[in-house]
Formats: sequence, C-alpha cells, structure tokens
Amino acid sequence: MNVPVTPKNQKAFSKWLNTRTAPFFLAAALFLCTVLTVLTLTLSCTPEYGCNLKKPVADAAEYGFRSEQTTFAAAYPVTEETAFTAAYSIAEQSAHIADDAERDGLSVDFIIRIDGTEAARKKYRLNPKVTDYMHRLSLSRPSQVFDTLLTLELSPGDAVTFLLPEAKADIEALLLAREHPVIDAEMFFDASKIPCFTYVDGSDGARFDRDKIYKAIAAAVDRPQSVIIIRSEKIRAVKVGELKRKTAKISLFSTNYTASADARKSNIALAASFINGTVVPPGGEFSFNAVVGKRTAERGFRDAPIILDGKFTEGVGGGVCQVSTTVYNAGLLAGLNAMSVARHTLPVRYVPPSFDAMVSSATDLKMRNDSDDNIYITARADGSSLTVTMYGKRPEFEIRTRSVTLKTTPHETEYVLNPELLSDESVIAKGADGLESEGYIEYLKNGEIISVKKIRRDVYAPQKRIVEVKELPPPE
Repeated sequence: MNVPVTPKNQKAFSKWLNTRTAPFFLAAALFLCTVLTVLTLTLSCTPEYGCNLKKPVADAAEYGFRSEQTTFAAAYPVTEETAFTAAYSIAEQSAHIADDAERDGLSVDFIIRIDGTEAARKKYRLNPKVTDYMHRLSLSRPSQVFDTLLTLELSPGDAVTFLLPEAKADIEALLLAREHPVIDAEMFFDASKIPCFTYVDGSDGARFDRDKIYKAIAAAVDRPQSVIIIRSEKIRAVKVGELKRKTAKISLFSTNYTASADARKSNIALAASFINGTVVPPGGEFSFNAVVGKRTAERGFRDAPIILDGKFTEGVGGGVCQVSTTVYNAGLLAGLNAMSVARHTLPVRYVPPSFDAMVSSATDLKMRNDSDDNIYITARADGSSLTVTMYGKRPEFEIRTRSVTLKTTPHETEYVLNPELLSDESVIAKGADGLESEGYIEYLKNGEIISVKKIRRDVYAPQKRIVEVKELPPPE
C-alpha cells in the first residue's frame, strides 16, 4: 500500500510519536531530577566544586546542551520540583538545539552508478524532521526512521521522499531514462504469399526494482558519502529464431488430379481456397465441413463425378473428397489426431487404401491439434496437383504412414450394348478390385522405427469395369 507523505500524514505521525515518547520523557525527567538532587546535596558545598552547579552544567554542555539553557536549573532553588522542571527542560530543548545545528549542514553525498556506469553525483539534504524524530524515538540512525515509516505502510519510495525530499524525483528521472519496455519479435502469416511467413525483430526490455533501490538509498543516508549501485533487470524479448522454430514446415502431402475434368478441377481449387490460411490453435479442432462449408451451386461448386451408394454418379462438389483426403494425410504426418474420418465405399486411386477421407453433408473430417503451438495450413491447387502443407513446431518423432492390403476381391466386367459405337468397344469405367486393408503410423527417430500404431481397418467394395460394345460377347 503506497501512502503519500502529506501534511496530514506528518501530523498523524507526530501525534503517534508524542503518544509513544511521553513515558520516555517522564522517566527521563524523574531520572535527571534524582541526579540533580544528589549532585546538589553531595557536591554543591565541597571544596572541589563549591556551592554551585558549574560542574553539572559543564558536563551537560559536553553532551551538546547549551550552557545558557542549563542555567534554567541554577536560577531557582534546587528542590525536587525545580530539579524536575530543569531536567525536563533540558531533555525537551536539547533535541531542538541539536536540530538547529544539523539543519544547516546535514547532507549526504551520493555517487549513483547504474549498470556499471556513473550516472550522477548528488548532494541531498536530510529532512529536518528526521533528526527530530530520531531524538524523540531514541533512534541512532536516519535509516531507522525509514524502517519506522515502512511499519506505517508507507512505500519505500514515499519513505525516501520523507528522508531526502529532493532525491526521489532525481532517481526516478535517472531510472526512466534507462528503462524501456520489452518488444517481442512478431510473425505474420499470409497464405497467399510464398514464403507465407514474415518476421520482424524485437528488442529486450529493462526495468528496475524500485523498492530495492529505495531501501538501498535509505541504508546509505547513515553515511556522509555513499555509492549507490543500481542494476537493471533485463526482460528478454521473444526472438525471431523462436518464432521460426514454431512455424517450421512439419508436413507436406500432394495428390494428382491431372486427368480430371474441368468441373472437378474447379471444385478442388475452390475447396482448397477455403482451407488455405487456416490456423488450428493448441487443443483446437479442424473440421473440414466447418472450414469449407456447404458444397452448393450458389457457392460456386459444379457437377462432377461422386461416389454414391457404391457407384460413380454426377453430383454437386464432385472432387472435394480428394481435398479432404489430402488434408487428412498431411494432418497425420504433422501429428494431428484424427477424431472423425470415414472411408469411401469404393477404393480411390489418388491415395493408398486406408488413407482416404470421404466427406459429405452427413460425414465430416475432424482432426485435433494436441501440440502446444498453432498449426498453420496452406492448400494450393495448380490444375494438376493439390498440395497441403502444415507448419508448426516439429514433433519429437518423424512420422510416416504405411498401408497394408490384407486381401483383394476381383472386380467384375459389365458390357453395355451400343450398336452406334464407332469402335468395337469403349471403356466407360475402368473398374477396381475390392480390398481389405489396414493403415499404420510409424514413428521414427534418427531413421529408426521407435513405435508403430494401427489407426484403421477398412473394407472397400469392388468397382465394376463397364465397357460399351457393338455386339455383346457370348455368355461364358
């Protein structure tokens, strides 16, 4: 709690001092009364001292009491009452007499060094009230007044202001001239550019522990000359190198769509554009349907082949599953955790079995970022290949995927009669064997496999080969 030094606070402090010191003055008065009475009775009429108070007066002068003040006691008969009055007067007035002398010249020379360099040489006068309080509280050093003020819940800075009224402003000016905030390096992610990251350098900051500094100054006021050593506390900024380590390329996966029709290529490019620039925060989840949105003609998606009920047919957004599949494989290589993924009913040609990811209005691809840093995603389609790249902090292990085909189911061939066909036959659908497969993730370190994890098992139906012919072949 910082309590500024105000006239009101000083009045309260003086009242507190008077309350605390009253018993002291009473005891001191009684003691001096007894001493004066004994001295008067035993020494006033001896050949050595004569019948007067010259010796007690001289002794009092050696302790800093002015002789004209001590004559107060000699001007009256030495009774118990007058002795008490004289003793109290001496004790009460001596502090003010001493203050008169100290106010004229009590000061402290400071040499202030900050971070090894001399910053200033200053002479500061002690607040006259400090010596007054020292006498009244029986304190031997000004620093003890500082400690007392701290017990009254004044801040170290305000307590120093009381001791040395001119010091705090000077010290603050010296500190502020050397104090500056930390500026962390910055990173900017723009997926439309190559490279997609730019960085701006930062700078370290510096600050000072003011309470520690003011306590050192208060301790130094007990000496006529002191060297104050001040060291700044360095605040380390985030460096560009740290940001680069958190934005390293951690995975890249590409699929080819060169042979696709224009409508399918358009859908792939459109879906990729929605994904490009996505940032998945720590603990966050990537949802393909949430990022890409509904595949409708109003949003620019076109009719292209899709797999529906185990057959290829035309549908809005055909080709989008190649985008979700590419994202899925890049995510696995980046260490993302697949929370929801579905296979196609038929095998696809652009990835190995058990590594496809079918999406629809009812089926989503969801992957969670379990790392402590952001994952940044770029997705670029150039008309022949789709590439998804993920950036972040490199995983502890290198990650590799592996597909294992357990068995195959041969596909059938269906012939469709077309007498108007110019050639003997035309392949409408190439067909594909059915598959039973498993997908694995392998974790490697220094080129050696550390562990293997099976992530899924899938069954794909065979895909018929469809051929148009002028004449149907004879039944087998």
